[in-house]
Amino acid sequence: MRNFMYGFVTCLILVILCFAFPIAAENLEAILGGIRINIDGVDRAQWNENIELDDGRSVPYSISYNDTTYLPLRKISELLNKTVYWNGVSSTASITDRPLYSSINEIIKKPDASGNIWLYYTFATSNGKRYLGIKDETRGYERVYNIVGSNAEPEEKDSLCVKVDDYGIYFVKVLPKTGNEPYTSSQLYKVNFLSNENNQEGEKTYASFGLNKSSVIFINDCLYYLSADTGSNANMYRLHLVSLSNQTVDVLIVQLTVDGRVGVENVKTESNGRQYLYYYREDAVHIHKYRVEAIMENEVHWGEPELLDTIDRKVQ
Repeated sequence: MRNFMYGFVTCLILVILCFAFPIAAENLEAILGGIRINIDGVDRAQWNENIELDDGRSVPYSISYNDTTYLPLRKISELLNKTVYWNGVSSTASITDRPLYSSINEIIKKPDASGNIWLYYTFATSNGKRYLGIKDETRGYERVYNIVGSNAEPEEKDSLCVKVDDYGIYFVKVLPKTGNEPYTSSQLYKVNFLSNENNQEGEKTYASFGLNKSSVIFINDCLYYLSADTGSNANMYRLHLVSLSNQTVDVLIVQLTVDGRVGVENVKTESNGRQYLYYYREDAVHIHKYRVEAIMENEVHWGEPELLDTIDRKVQ
């Protein structure tokens, strides 16, 4: 930890405390080390115990101030088997589950507007979430985004969940939940390599998507994105076709029966030079396999879906 304030955040992990340390309302003085920390039934820090920072300084495990408890972010995250990332340019702390080593995919190294070299990479965690990481190894700065991956397994590298051009990197960012909504939405974002802010913050683009993210594939200049609807339209999926160059979008609706399923298999350029997305639609009895052409004109649009095969699930 490079900074004292980096080590402490308000109310982030109070859920792990067994009890709160009482402070009189009229006493606004900070109380150092007044909390014992218990995680999963095991005492991990005692009252008045200190931790040693990377620079050799010793600081208390807790600060209590004005009826609020502050805990060391990195240390508590480590005790919870989490990883902390710190971006000193934008003063952003990020926390994720530990990355699966086999899923780490280094994409490209690029300088920012000030000449600092950033490594762009993707990784997954054991809970199946996919991330874009942006790291300045010299300064130790790092920024991560929760993104929508392709159909790759979490343990595998995913080369199709981002798109790099000469100027930046595209990805589909998972947005925060709003209110009591149980689902997340997503937005197409881009990080400009030569950002004037020198913090590698992503900027949202023209394409936003519905709730309940599913999977993405970036191929050539297009984004293919499968998303599911919720609520009264819970059996409806949408195949989004997005052009990154001319900023046009088309949507193909796939209707399912109750408990049906849809998935994307791949995107292929056939011998005729046309590009097709292959997908399947399942019901209780059959698996229907389709392909649909992605037509690249002034405005991208889907062709007519073509049924390729119907498989009897009982026979299968």
